Amino acid sequence: MTEPYALPEGWVWTTLGETADVGSEQILPSRFPQQSFNYLALENIEHGTGRIAGFSPAKGAEIKSNKFRFTREHVLYGKLRPYLRKAVAPEFEGIAATDLLPLKPRSGVLDRHFLMWWLLSPEVLEYVTLKQTGVKMPRLRTGDLKGMPLPLPPHAEQLCIVAKLEALLHEARRTREALQRIPSLVKRFRQSVLAAAFRGQLVAQDPRDEPAAALLERIRAERRQRWAAQGKDPARYMEPAALDAVGLGELPAGWVWTSLDACTDLITKGESPRWQGHEYVASGVPFVRSENVLWGTLDVSSPVHIPEEFHRKLARSQLRPQDVLINLVGASIGRSAVVPDSLERGNVNQAVAVIRVNAALLPEYLMYLLISPSVQATLQGEKVDVARANISLTNLRELSICLPPLAEQRRIVARIEALFAQADAVEAAVARGLRRVEQFEQSALARAFRGELV
Repeated sequence: MTEPYALPEGWVWTTLGETADVGSEQILPSRFPQQSFNYLALENIEHGTGRIAGFSPAKGAEIKSNKFRFTREHVLYGKLRPYLRKAVAPEFEGIAATDLLPLKPRSGVLDRHFLMWWLLSPEVLEYVTLKQTGVKMPRLRTGDLKGMPLPLPPHAEQLCIVAKLEALLHEARRTREALQRIPSLVKRFRQSVLAAAFRGQLVAQDPRDEPAAALLERIRAERRQRWAAQGKDPARYMEPAALDAVGLGELPAGWVWTSLDACTDLITKGESPRWQGHEYVASGVPFVRSENVLWGTLDVSSPVHIPEEFHRKLARSQLRPQDVLINLVGASIGRSAVVPDSLERGNVNQAVAVIRVNAALLPEYLMYLLISPSVQATLQGEKVDVARANISLTNLRELSICLPPLAEQRRIVARIEALFAQADAVEAAVARGLRRVEQFEQSALARAFRGELV
């Protein structure tokens, strides 16, 4: 056997097959339909931690095929997709799926927790990656498992290594769990920022700002004048969607309740190119779908494209920079983003609405308003569940929005973006911290089996 690396004095290289037996005793639980079994499937073993998750006993009648027996003396090792690093030393007797091999270390030779941690080490990951067979569902053959190299210290030293290693990994786990709690706190922080922003509590009001009601009235007058200047029939002119503000709550000075329709020049959506007999093309006009519209961000890093002719045909839903997009259909309903200046041309499918604001409204203010807790609650309440949840363009036009003076909108957007930048920095720090924890754990495992921990 080729020795992977030099070992400390008193250690030897051996193989798993020389120090542990691979269990083969099986049972058909369905023959005992009323008996309760401690049944572990591959999904009950956490990736890389040596821990059991989501486990509860099951009746024999619920378990249809043969399973391996295991005891407190075994280590269970996942031979299916072995790169997932699934191994556990159970503290109870039970049965396991046949993709979990029971390994019984030989008494006084190999400690089972030492074996379990070795199976989770970077060295074993490298070994199984080279040895696994199959493409879609790679497996480690039993022969390759038995032939796996294993560094073997004296038994007493194994116990010391396990104790030290588990103490280090316990601290790493506590650190990870603390870091993993932070993103949910950051999410709550973002929601509280948005809630405060649209109650008028994020920035100070300035009495010198032009009231939103005055600006809206001027925009309405200009809209009627444009209609008349174009020679259109005054009787056919339609005012923006009316709004009943009863029950909507008081607003700060200078703010007004209005409909989204009153603050926009266009609210529309696109079509599916497949419905029109077209397919996506390798190059052409970027085509925005609901999966591209995230919470406050438009992801066009890998867009699909439509032919130029189809883009021209969909003239009404052609995108411009600073258009506001919102998802209308499915699980992503309500996600909203502003079209960046870098996207000079594009179009959307039928699951995405395009909102083009007028002079009363900043695009960024509207986007943040649309993803705020209060508007999200309204949108979720208005969606229709038929075959697939959706909200209509009429729902959007009639949506009640709180409109501050334009100058205050700018201050609100600037404050939101400053606070969100701080939240982004915290999330980036958490991601770095989690990577360091992972590196520390892998380093601890590597050092343990080189004799560097004790």
